[in-house]
Amino acid sequence: MRLSLLHATRGRPDRCLAVREEWLSKATDPLGVEHIFGVDVDDGPTIEALRDLCVRVVQVPHPKGCFRAYNLAAKNSSGDVLIPIEDDTHPEQGWDDEVRLAMTGHLDSPAILAVCDGQNEAIEWCVNRAFYRQRGLFHDDYHGLFGDTEWRLRARADGIPTIVAPRIVFHHNQYQPGSAPDPIYERKQGRYLDDEQTFNRRGREGWPT
Repeated sequence: MRLSLLHATRGRPDRCLAVREEWLSKATDPLGVEHIFGVDVDDGPTIEALRDLCVRVVQVPHPKGCFRAYNLAAKNSSGDVLIPIEDDTHPEQGWDDEVRLAMTGHLDSPAILAVCDGQNEAIEWCVNRAFYRQRGLFHDDYHGLFGDTEWRLRARADGIPTIVAPRIVFHHNQYQPGSAPDPIYERKQGRYLDDEQTFNRRGREGWPT
């Protein structure tokens, strides 16, 4: 079972590389993990930092937020399970074995994997390839919030099964405890109302594709 890390990053070249190293070093089988960076085309420092490294990078031509980066990374992925991550998402040792164990027998038809994010006991976040082929990931109208809320609601309404695995912990720290949020985090949170309005509008319209 091959796993794809869809890594949306912007403006944090040093941190994104450290996070990549952490995910691979904590994997039991790093050769079974595909890591793809989704980087905005106007983020010169990050593109330059990744240029000479043996890493997969896709450039988002019309930057809007992390969801577009996830979507483009997913489009270029080949794994059986798709795992969106950011520069503030941290795994525990042996995370890949836990994902493979949880998803064994759940690859042939659409399915969701719910994991712990360090705060919520189980949150739907990872999907299998069958889910992606049928439903995609996030709608492009969103920046970086509420898009995941939409696909969770729609998947539940359509009866897509969720494998709940709270023992798998992907710590989503948002920003380092005891320190101020950085400009990238603040920009994302500043679009909260825009994305909330998009969510409400799309709901009224019946979630158009």
